[in-house]
Parts: sequence; C-alpha cells; structure tokens
Amino acid sequence: MILTRAELTKCAWIVLLTFCVGILAGCTQTPAETKKETPTQPAQPKPQKITIKLGHHHAAQGAVDKLANYFAKVVAEKSNNQIEVQVFPGAQLGQELEAIDGINMGTLQMSIVSPGLMDKHLPIMGIESLPFVFDDWDHADRALNGPAGEEIAKRLLEKSNIRILGYYHLGFRHVLMRNKPVTKLEDIKGLKMRSPEAWAWIRMFELLGCKPTPVTWGEAYTALQTGVVEGMESPAQNVIDMKFYEVSKYLCLTGHMFGTMVMVINEKLFKSFPADVQKIITESAKKALADMNAQVTRPAAEGAEENLKKLGMQVVKVTDIEKWRAAVKPQHAEFFKKAPGAEDVMKIIDAQRKK
Repeated sequence: MILTRAELTKCAWIVLLTFCVGILAGCTQTPAETKKETPTQPAQPKPQKITIKLGHHHAAQGAVDKLANYFAKVVAEKSNNQIEVQVFPGAQLGQELEAIDGINMGTLQMSIVSPGLMDKHLPIMGIESLPFVFDDWDHADRALNGPAGEEIAKRLLEKSNIRILGYYHLGFRHVLMRNKPVTKLEDIKGLKMRSPEAWAWIRMFELLGCKPTPVTWGEAYTALQTGVVEGMESPAQNVIDMKFYEVSKYLCLTGHMFGTMVMVINEKLFKSFPADVQKIITESAKKALADMNAQVTRPAAEGAEENLKKLGMQVVKVTDIEKWRAAVKPQHAEFFKKAPGAEDVMKIIDAQRKK
C-alpha cells in the first residue's frame, strides 16, 4: 500500500508524540514508586514499658498508701511513663510478714514494711524500734535517712535479697486503750496489749508488765473491737487511718517509740534493670520519701491529737514517763547481745543527736 505525503506526515507525528509521552511518564514517577526503588530503613522498636507491683498492708488512702501512690507518680514523671508502679493496698498481696518474705524470695516486687519485722534476715533490724531511741523527729530523720540507715541497708543487703530505698516516718507511737485510760505505769501492768510479731514490741511489753498478744496489723481493729486485746500502741495518725478511734476510747501520750517504715524492693529485680531505670527508682524513692515525710506525715502527726479529740477520743497525758524509760532500759543491752554489730549502729544514731 502506498501512503500519500499527508498520511506519512500524520504517522510521523503519532510516533513523535508516543515517544514524548514515554519520556514524560518516566520523569513524573510518583513518590510511592520512587520509594519502592529505595531500600527502607528498619523501624526502631519502641522502648518496652516496665511494670512494678507494690503491695502493702495499710488501708487505702492512708499515710502509707499515699506514699506508695506518690512514688508511682514520681516514677512515671521521671520515666516519661515508661515505668508504671501498680499499687495494691490493704494486704491484697499479703500481710506484712508475707510481704517481707515475698520481697526476699522475689514473689513480691516492692513493699513498705516495718524494719523490725525483718530481724530474721538481719538481727539488727529493729534497732530503730527500740523504746526511747530518738530525741525528736529531726533526730530520727537525720539518722535513718542518713548514715545509720545507710549502714543498716548495706548490712541487710549482704544477708538477703531485700534492698532498702529509704525510711518513711509515721511519728511517735502512743498507747491506745479500749475502755480505761493509762496515766501511769501501774495502770498498764497485767493488761493484754496487741503487739506486732516482732521481738522489739513483745519484749517491751514484757518489761512494762503487760501481756503482749501478737496480732497482725490487718486484724488489730477486730482484736480491739472484740476484746481479744485491751489496748495497743500506734502512731496517732494511724489511729485515724485505720479507724481505731471507733473501737478505743483513750489515746495515752507515751511517745515510747518512733514509728518508721521502709520502702523495699527485691534486689534481683532491681539489678535486672538497666542503670538508668535503677537511677529513676532510687531517685524517685528519695524524693517521694523526703516530700511525704516533710509535707504530709509530719504535719499529720502534729495535728492528729486534735483530730482524734474531734472524733470522740479522749487524749490523756502519762505523768511518769521516766519510770517507763527505766522499765525498758534493759532491753537495749539485751538487743546488743542478740544482735552483733548493733552497738556500732547505735553509736551512729547517737552521733546524730543535736549537740
């Protein structure tokens, strides 16, 4: 077939247009198509969130629970929410002795407990609970959140898997009674007094002429209510937190012990964390304890007596406190004998007294 000049010209234009379209198509490749030809970088994995369970035996919204939740808040802030501390109050994860054993074995991760109940792991635990050791709140804090506390924590860690992160103060402990006041030493002799399951309290009550009756903290309210015990002793603010004022009529101001607790963590768990996480935990505990001691528990302890009066308790003074001191004085020497190294720690405590 023979094409005319006009038909040849038309075919040439068609070929030229087809070639240009092909070039333009290559130049206008979409970003997605270009991306396909570029090797992709592997996505960086997100940091894995750490969850820590903290169980304690005190009531929800009480002083100890407030510390636990404040600590959780500080940890979350310092870690940009990469560390979550879950708080379980009211002995949900075990009563106090169970919590201590759990921390040591690693079945419980964190808790807030009485130091004196850890004496089976280290006999000097409970030295801070001996009667009439501290002059005042400041003396206790200088010693326990200072050189004496550091020495105790170091020795405990050598004998157990329990790391102490710091001391939480509840204030001076006083006697509370169901039905009759105690204003002098003779008034308490022969009475059944609730005691923690620890030597420091049991021996103190024996020396005071009482009948110590070990009862767990979670069962103390019922023991008072039913008359299993005639009285007990506690920091004044805890009387409010645990509603002991409902089942006891008298708060008797003895100030015989300084109430303090320790925040603890299982050492193997702590050591499993990277250094930056360990730092966040220790710094958060230090801040939480310092803030709560200064801003919450100390003001609460100082105002607790007046609050208990408003709640219907009678607050009475003990008139012969020097007799109480003399009665329990042998306990210190007994403790030094049963707890090697305790005298050295007491010297550190004594060194923190105001000159």
